[in-house]
Amino acid sequence: TNGINHSPPMLNAVPSPPQRYSNGPSSSSSSSLANQQLPATCGARQLSKLKRFLTTLQQFGNDISPEIGESVRNLVLALVNSTVTIEEFHSRLQEATNFPLRPFVIPFLK
Repeated sequence: TNGINHSPPMLNAVPSPPQRYSNGPSSSSSSSLANQQLPATCGARQLSKLKRFLTTLQQFGNDISPEIGESVRNLVLALVNSTVTIEEFHSRLQEATNFPLRPFVIPFLK
């Protein structure tokens, strides 16, 4: 119990959302990222960072409101399924949350 309470909430939130997406988007994410990855270890680290980032974005949306959380979730799924470009994702995410993203987000997602 102390280990769980001792951890920051963001770290506790990381494992659960990927499980919700596990029926498709995570495999799509893995396969689409694998096509452009570097060595396996570096790719796994980058994939882990990407999952953490997208999970944190969804949690941020949920913290604003359930509706915005759902909108952010749909945007994340669209990005993972390659139905929106990174630039469209960036723009729509800023519109949905009314929050400007840092300049490094687009290069990070590429």
